[in-house]
Amino acid sequence: MTSTRLFMTLALSAAATLAFAASSTDTTFQAFYQTIQGWLGGSLGKTFAVITLGVGPEIGVTKQSPAAVLIALSMAVALVFGPGVFEGVFNATL
Repeated sequence: MTSTRLFMTLALSAAATLAFAASSTDTTFQAFYQTIQGWLGGSLGKTFAVITLGVGPEIGVTKQSPAAVLIALSMAVALVFGPGVFEGVFNATL
């Protein structure tokens, strides 16, 4: 398994865990959920986004591929807006 595939698998597993923790009425993992949400929605998430935007174009220039730049841009956007989107989706009521 490549490192990219492993990272995506872990990221999706973490997202599913956070989504379940956000949508249930059980408060067992509420502190964990709020900690992760605070990190990703705060300065840590913005720092990761800036680092991603800094490293992505360098990799794109080195490999002469625009795909790395587009992936870095989409990851940075996901890091900045992702926590708010997850919160909105799982707290929505009809």
